[in-house]
Amino acid sequence: METTESCKFCQKIVITLKTKKKVDRLLDLPHTFDPLSGNYTWRFYEFFAYALIPRVMHGRTSQVDLYLCIDEDDLDDIDIFGYAKRFLQERVLSQWNNVESAAFVEPVLARPEDLVCRKLRHFIEEDAD
Repeated sequence: METTESCKFCQKIVITLKTKKKVDRLLDLPHTFDPLSGNYTWRFYEFFAYALIPRVMHGRTSQVDLYLCIDEDDLDDIDIFGYAKRFLQERVLSQWNNVESAAFVEPVLARPEDLVCRKLRHFIEEDAD
């Protein structure tokens, strides 16, 4: 996945979840935390990478950040918001029995927090220029 454009930012979509039961800890929410490494990690699906990082929980309402890493060439060809919503509902949220409903905020460019950039080599190359 090479790109000539800057990849210092990911697409970030904030997801507000309403759960059927109160959540006791963040890792009871959809996530991509790897207990072996102790870090949030990227997972891969079709032409992109994604990471889910739970941020807030209050009673039955919680917030999870979805980060998407997509090549600029692929990004130009799709409706990222529609695709991400469909992906989340069909592939991710359907596996979590406690999720009652989900609301999504339009994607914004953001630096990944608590997550190592999947394309870190680009940072090094850009800094060397």
